[in-house]
Amino acid sequence: MRDDYTEWERFSHPDPDEEDPPTLDEIQSLREFAERYGTSDTIPADDAARKLMSLADEGRVVDERQNDVVDKGERVSWLLWDAAIYMPRYQPAILKLIEAIRALPGLERTEEQIRTGRFEGKLETWRSLEAFTSIWSVTYLRCWEMRYGPYPYYGWVDFHNASAFNAHYLAAYPPDSPNSKELTRALRLIIFALEQDPWTRAQQPPPQWRGHRFIDNGRPTDYVQMLNTDVHAMVSFFEIAGHVIFGFVGKRDLSLLEKSKLSGCNLWQGDSSLSMERWEFWKKRLQWASGQDELMERTRADARKLVQLMQEIEQ
Repeated sequence: MRDDYTEWERFSHPDPDEEDPPTLDEIQSLREFAERYGTSDTIPADDAARKLMSLADEGRVVDERQNDVVDKGERVSWLLWDAAIYMPRYQPAILKLIEAIRALPGLERTEEQIRTGRFEGKLETWRSLEAFTSIWSVTYLRCWEMRYGPYPYYGWVDFHNASAFNAHYLAAYPPDSPNSKELTRALRLIIFALEQDPWTRAQQPPPQWRGHRFIDNGRPTDYVQMLNTDVHAMVSFFEIAGHVIFGFVGKRDLSLLEKSKLSGCNLWQGDSSLSMERWEFWKKRLQWASGQDELMERTRADARKLVQLMQEIEQ
């Protein structure tokens, strides 16, 4: 895909080898809803969901593409996820639309489709956006693993935007369980960034992107890049869903997440719970980061902002 397409253009100009790209109608339906969401001209979410998931034209799509990979649910799921990552300002709208799709009583079909039972075995899978759940899980993990590419290319931007989506989900749908996937992702990032000594991790270096693959260099300075990446991603979690995270202070055990720390680098000497003492420790570590000249100025500013956000959340 070309890099010079404007936001929505990239979806209507897919890669030639993409077998089931979103249709122009699907792109337009999502765009109209996302751009008008939260304005005086907002389109009702259930109307947008019904239009986006309509199967009235799906028969023509299948016939034209003539391949076995045509799948309405997966195609729309990829469109929703990619739009959320490429255009993060629309993430609240996309989450609302996903909720509305899953609340539909059924998908719109033509009389002929109903009579012949076409797509009958796929209707519930498509309506529930089962594919979106899988796409989110797999691609977020990939974003996590690829997040240390050179700024601002490769993994940085996707990871930051994927973290923001996760934060918006936490804020919109606060979990009852302290073990939810979304909360765990936030806490894993915080622990990895703030509870390890970045200057003593040279024995287990992060991989560095070189052209088309990752190479381990073993340089202590590589960990500066790790903090530049992870501290910035933390801003979305605390800015959007910090109150949700704080709500689990005293209610979550972090012993499993502590296992992700590198040997000999642990800075947290308290117990394994998400305690108020640990929350205060995170603030001290951020105050430390804000004064490190080796870090980007943006990172130091992010650290100061995070301390302020945490203090506001406590009130």
